[in-house]
Amino acid sequence: MMKRKRTVKWVEQQTTTVVDFDRGIKGFCVRCGRDSFLTGIEQASVLAGIGVRALWQMIESSAVHIVEPSDGSLLVCLPSLKALIRQAGIAKAGPDVDVREK
Repeated sequence: MMKRKRTVKWVEQQTTTVVDFDRGIKGFCVRCGRDSFLTGIEQASVLAGIGVRALWQMIESSAVHIVEPSDGSLLVCLPSLKALIRQAGIAKAGPDVDVREK
């Protein structure tokens, strides 16, 4: 009986996530006082890399702005979310993430 030789190879990958906060619905944020990109709660939590519950806590504490259109939906002001992430250094705002500025 012959002995088999087993070779194990490890592959290490590094990924960089690009978070583009300049996509969404263009609308007016009263708290910012200007036109801003807006998106839904779920999409905003994905962009920020945080859970929906954590995002709601930020909204309730007035750290993140929301806009309520006439259709009754809630939209998150992306510039306020981006500013909070950069200021607090939370979620995806680590060294391997490029938060785009336009």
